[in-house]
Amino acid sequence: MSQNYPSSLAALGAVTGATGVAINGAGASSARTFAGIYTLTLDQGCDASQCCVQVTGRGAAPATGRSWTVTHTSDTVKTVLCTDEAGAAADQDFDYVIHKLPLS
Repeated sequence: MSQNYPSSLAALGAVTGATGVAINGAGASSARTFAGIYTLTLDQGCDASQCCVQVTGRGAAPATGRSWTVTHTSDTVKTVLCTDEAGAAADQDFDYVIHKLPLS
């Protein structure tokens, strides 16, 4: 049995880890605030209860042992943290997709 989960694409893109500059994307701008810490500023707000954010390492051989955490700082700003195996913040190129879910 299949289910329909309607959503709209709020933003998607790719970010250069060392600088926080977007490689490509739409619906958001990116910035690097510190090593391994990035902000995604959405063109249109998305409440934490309506947002689904997916972040994955980018490149032919993304660094192993990296973890990604996304914090909904505000309706328009999502903060992305990348950490290494030891738990230290670490730069890494990444892709992101942000879906806006309908209100239930």
